[in-house]
Amino acid sequence: MAWPLSLPIALAACSWVVSWFAFFRLRSVRRVGGSNVKKPATISVVIPARNEEANLANLIPSLNAQSRSFLEIIVVDDQSEDGTASVAWELGATVISGKPLPAGWNGKPWALKQGSDAAKGAWLLFLDADTVALPDLHEELARLAEVEGTAFSIGPYHRIGKLYENLSAFFHLTMNVGTNAFGLRGSDAERIEFVGQCLFVRRVDYDRAGGHESVKDTNLENFHLAGHFRKLGLSCRTYLGKGLVEMRMYPDGYDSLRDGWAKGFSSGVGVTPAPALVGLSLWFSGLSIAIVSLILLPSLPPSMRLLVPALYLLYAIQCGVFFRRIGNYSAFAALLFPIPFLYYLQLFIRGCLRRSSGAAAKWKGRDVV
Repeated sequence: MAWPLSLPIALAACSWVVSWFAFFRLRSVRRVGGSNVKKPATISVVIPARNEEANLANLIPSLNAQSRSFLEIIVVDDQSEDGTASVAWELGATVISGKPLPAGWNGKPWALKQGSDAAKGAWLLFLDADTVALPDLHEELARLAEVEGTAFSIGPYHRIGKLYENLSAFFHLTMNVGTNAFGLRGSDAERIEFVGQCLFVRRVDYDRAGGHESVKDTNLENFHLAGHFRKLGLSCRTYLGKGLVEMRMYPDGYDSLRDGWAKGFSSGVGVTPAPALVGLSLWFSGLSIAIVSLILLPSLPPSMRLLVPALYLLYAIQCGVFFRRIGNYSAFAALLFPIPFLYYLQLFIRGCLRRSSGAAAKWKGRDVV
């Protein structure tokens, strides 16, 4: 019995080693541009907001507290049913009352188009309402603005507040790794995608690429928008935002976390670059073997009973390293990685089945296919 088991365990061990090379280059944005910025570019911040009064109360003050001021902060009130508009106005933002959703548009691209149409800056910073800017964000963006022919996105550091939020660990990690920005080739990869929570683009390039109108009916509009930038011969770069941008994604309870990840995460498979998809598939295979082997431990021959727990521990350590680069996830999320991993898998499979049947998911009162 030892031989049939030794082969998958050897494969899992190889997967563990390869994954360090595939994902180890998880790096932040700091000091990408020049060291001294004498004349920072003008930056307009555009925030789509639907029922986001609580999040805006954190985000807008963090933008106002920067060492350099943004040209303007525009909040697009997307048909909110709470105090989104009044909170944004009281905190000094320019508030645009979003028009009803036209046929053929998804909600977020429509809100971002309205905000970008009103923006006056040479650069556009699109931020989700559940993000928070740390004090050096504007300074680092000014450095990025000195890099020619390039558009940027930043994956916010996930600030965990409640135990159930640790279930987001694999979703958040695959969201970042799926951009193909952190593999073996790093920034030299042929195809790098954007993350959607923080996008920083030159206005003229954004307009040439067709803006959000070019991705008006898509889920994961950030991935599709990156494709339009590449067609213009522009480079796309994605970095981690630890120390610059944070987010608290689903603080309102488990239901919001489940619905938020279910609303379209499965659609990412079709647009994920092949190298990132292969790397993730290999890693997930190793994780699965480690879990199944541990379940079968009582029935294994004595020669395997030390090897299997050691393999599991190695994967737990690896998960811990990866998780801490993208958020303040609990050590238990790594030590008990089968829980968030199996949660990820079941929600992902359910999403695939939902998409194949054409059923819609609900998010903030709207259907999302």
